[in-house]
Amino acid sequence: MNVDREVGLVRARLASGEASVLQRFTGNGDDALNHRAIHQAAVERDPLALDVVGAVILNHALGITNLVRLFDPELVVIGHASLALPPPYKARMEILTGMPELDVPEVVRQQLARRGVRPPAIVRSALGPEVHLLGAAALLVDEFLRTPPAI
Repeated sequence: MNVDREVGLVRARLASGEASVLQRFTGNGDDALNHRAIHQAAVERDPLALDVVGAVILNHALGITNLVRLFDPELVVIGHASLALPPPYKARMEILTGMPELDVPEVVRQQLARRGVRPPAIVRSALGPEVHLLGAAALLVDEFLRTPPAI
């Protein structure tokens, strides 16, 4: 998710007078309003936080929609696991991606249907944080099998 965009959207909406539990993170001069607070508020079903996170997720879904239209794949695998992400962040993302109103695959399907495009299979990655390492290893093995070293 685009963290800076989320914070900017929340700040603008709070400045316009919209009510949210996130108001407690502003106005004291420090930088307490951040992605952690916004994601936690969305997990707790704060309407403003849910709307902002949903807007950012819609942008992600539109990007995936455009990639599907460009490359016409048979399968799209969506995941966010990374070795670099701290466990609390990954836990919040798991909760958020499990919420029906933040369902990226469903939004992609709807966007494609609106454009008259039959959606490919869209699944969540079944592999954990090591998926990046497995992909890198697969590239090396594939290259070796295609062009084995001359002995």
